[in-house]
Amino acid sequence: MRISGMIILAALLAVTVASTCAAQAGRYSEAERTWVPKHYEMEIGIDYGNERMDVTCTIIMINITDGPLSEVPIILYRLLTVESIAGPDGAALPFEQGVETYEGEDKLQVNFAMAKLPYAVEAGDEISVRIRYGGYLCGRTEVYGYVHDSIDPEFTIIRQDTDAYPTIGYPARSANRGLYLLRWTYDVSVSVPDTLVVANAGTLEEKQESDGMATYRYLSKVPSWRMDFAVAPYHRGQSGENVVFCLPEDASRADVILSAMDRTIELYSKWWGPLKDYVGITVIEVPENFGSQTDLAGIIQEAGAFRDDKNLYEFYHELSHKWNVKTIDDQPCRIEEGLAVFLQSVTIEELEDREYLHAYMGRIISYLGRKYEDDPGLAEVPISRFGENDMTGMSYTAGAL
Repeated sequence: MRISGMIILAALLAVTVASTCAAQAGRYSEAERTWVPKHYEMEIGIDYGNERMDVTCTIIMINITDGPLSEVPIILYRLLTVESIAGPDGAALPFEQGVETYEGEDKLQVNFAMAKLPYAVEAGDEISVRIRYGGYLCGRTEVYGYVHDSIDPEFTIIRQDTDAYPTIGYPARSANRGLYLLRWTYDVSVSVPDTLVVANAGTLEEKQESDGMATYRYLSKVPSWRMDFAVAPYHRGQSGENVVFCLPEDASRADVILSAMDRTIELYSKWWGPLKDYVGITVIEVPENFGSQTDLAGIIQEAGAFRDDKNLYEFYHELSHKWNVKTIDDQPCRIEEGLAVFLQSVTIEELEDREYLHAYMGRIISYLGRKYEDDPGLAEVPISRFGENDMTGMSYTAGAL
């Protein structure tokens, strides 16, 4: 009788725990965006001796819901710990934090914090919170193969892809769709040893040096959807409003990249007209396999395009994105990536005077033929629905064709 009772109790406990876990696992799947950032101010200190970063981040955010909000959800990299959160008057706010797994993505873990505001913020109103946090970056290759980010004097990058700065949202893909649609300004200072250079697409407002350390302060040129701060022994080159940061081994290529940028911008402007509100473009070299990205005022470009003229097509690809029509779908098919792949091929023929387009598209046809043969169900999904079917990688090939 006693054993049976223990078995029944254990079974009930197992059911209760399983039900609780199921409820926890699904609690963010229906969450929607509640706040949008308006402005970031950050002070970032990088300690290479201890391989960590310490940050004070103030975010001004707007309530975009139809009712009052009294909590702020915050996402950070899993090895970054929130030390304190303060409200607009500087008073400490109560908060909870813990490592959580993204719903539906078992390998993606983040530190999720929830802060209680001192009062309810009405719909359309804004509030600022100050978050002090610190810790380590050890990559995210288990989820994104290109995110090798770490605190390393050879190369360090602070970027959204690692959640190295706070994102306002919940740990569920459905709750964070459309991040690229947001726009905010920033004022960020980064302190590093004075043997290193901080690169960013904003305006370098000031540089201060003291006791072997250098602090770079950057202001955004235009409201953007991401911030990227790369640290290395960079060489800086400039042509007009365009700037390039080269890793030391590629310093001699600065003029090549700037010339390629000028010629490509001239070509694309001839085809589609000049860029509206042009503020110059900053190109920041990152090591191979760290991923190339395009922002409104800058490009993070993998080293391959710097080191070999035959790889400049990667640069053409990223530059072409500057002329893209703004996507407004929160689950985009990313057809602009197919357009960029097509355009890089056309640009090779225009600027390098060598045949490329038809041979490359032929390779895509062969690739797609094998892919559709192996998985006939792919043929049932039109390009316009690649986003909602988690097939955006196909836009690079089917979209280009």
